[in-house]
Amino acid sequence: MPSPSKNIPPELRPVLPGTPVPGSRIVVPATVKAGESLNGRVPVGSQVYVSGQPASVDANGHFHYPVPLNVGAILQVEVKRPAPDSRPPMRLRVQVIR
Repeated sequence: MPSPSKNIPPELRPVLPGTPVPGSRIVVPATVKAGESLNGRVPVGSQVYVSGQPASVDANGHFHYPVPLNVGAILQVEVKRPAPDSRPPMRLRVQVIR
């Protein structure tokens, strides 16, 4: 007898809390070198803002943002996940280093 979960599309199958969901991770480094690019990954369709400025997010969820030259600055990164995810934006801090 076939398992009932085999008839349900993967994106609608229930998962246990804490189970990784492909494509749902947010990856942002804690530090970035001054003058380089802040690179990260977010769920596809997300919006990313760095210190209030929009960062470009490609079709695979990778984003890039030019980092200022002022060492010691803290970049405020805000990630707004795509609908139907209604959680508040994730806010992260990235320190600019030498």
